Amino acid sequence: MIHYIAKLDWGEIISKSFESIQELYFYLTFMLPKEIFEKVQNMNSSVVCYYFGYLVINILEFLIPPIKLAKVAKVAKLDRVAVFFEEVSAVGQKASKAAKKTASEMVDLFFASLKKMEELFESGTESVRKAIDDMVQKIVKWLEETFGIGRKSGSPQYAALRKKYGKLVAKGKAKIKKDFDIDIQKILDEVESEAVLKEAIEKYKAYKAKKIGKKLSEKVYIKRYIQLVKNKKVGKLAEAKIIKHLKGKIERPVEGITLTSIGPDGEIIYDLRYPDNFLNGLMREVKSGPITMNYMKQIDLDIEILKAEIKYKGFSTKKIEWHAFNGIEEIVLDQIQAKLKANGIPLKKFQVILY
Repeated sequence: MIHYIAKLDWGEIISKSFESIQELYFYLTFMLPKEIFEKVQNMNSSVVCYYFGYLVINILEFLIPPIKLAKVAKVAKLDRVAVFFEEVSAVGQKASKAAKKTASEMVDLFFASLKKMEELFESGTESVRKAIDDMVQKIVKWLEETFGIGRKSGSPQYAALRKKYGKLVAKGKAKIKKDFDIDIQKILDEVESEAVLKEAIEKYKAYKAKKIGKKLSEKVYIKRYIQLVKNKKVGKLAEAKIIKHLKGKIERPVEGITLTSIGPDGEIIYDLRYPDNFLNGLMREVKSGPITMNYMKQIDLDIEILKAEIKYKGFSTKKIEWHAFNGIEEIVLDQIQAKLKANGIPLKKFQVILY
C-alpha cells in the first residue's frame, strides 16, 4: 500500500479538494449551528428527548459502523435506542456466542476495509481526490441526518406515510408539482445572475458600515443574502401555483384571524393567524421549504381555528390543508396526529398535501 501512496500527486489532491473542505468548514461553522438553533426554538421536553436518542444512535453508528443494535426497520430509531441500552447493560457478563461472532465480524470488516483502501490508492490521484469530495458530502449528509435537519418525508414516500398516518396525508396534484418545478429553474437562474450578485455586494457594503459587533465575511453574507432571495421567490411561486390550480386568492394586506387564550398569570393572550389561501371554508397554508418543528406554534393555532370552526371571510373554517412542496418531518406528523385525536378532530379535516 505504501508503494501506491508514494505514487500519488498529493499537491493536486490537496489543491483540488480545498474547495470541498472550505464548503464543509462553512457548513460546520455557519449553516449547521443556525439550522440547529432554529430547530430547537419550539421543542418541548419530549421532542428534545426524541432527538437526543436519535443523536446517540447516529453518532455510534458513524463511529462504529458494524455495531448491531437490533433487527428493526431503519426508521425505528427509538426502538433501536432502547435495544442498544439493553445490550450495553450486559457489559461485564460472560461473552455470548453472538458477541464473539460480532467481534469476529469486526476483525473481518477491518481487513476488508484495508483491502478497499489499497484498491483506492492503486487507482490513482483522481480517484483519491474524488473519494475525498465524496467523503465530505457524506459527512454533511450524516450531520443533517444526525440532527434531524434533512429527515423529511414527501410524495415519494406517500404509500408508507398514508399507511402510517391515514387521511392526515394526501398526495398533491402532479400538474401543480410539474408546473412548480418548471418555474423553479427560472428562479435559480435569476438568483445566480450578475444583477442579484451586484445587489448582494451593495447590501454587504451597507451592512459592513454599520457599527455592530462581530460581522460576517463578505463571502458568507453574499451566500446568505442570495439564499434569502431564493427562499422568498420560491415561497411566492408556491403560493401562486396553488392560486392558479386550486383558486382561493387572498389580496394582501389581509385581515387576520384573531385567537385568544389565557396566559399563566390569567392575562389574555392574542394571536393573529394570516392564511395564505382561503376558499369557502377551506384554509390553506403553502410551504416551499421543509415543514419542521419550528411551525408547531402555527399548527397549534390552526387546530384551535378548526376546533372552534372560526369564521373568516364570512365562512366557518371547516378544513385546513398544509401544502408541502419540500416535504415534512415525520415528528411533525406525529405531533399533528396526536393533537387532532386529543381534540376529537377527524384527520381528514387537517391534511398535509405532499408534492
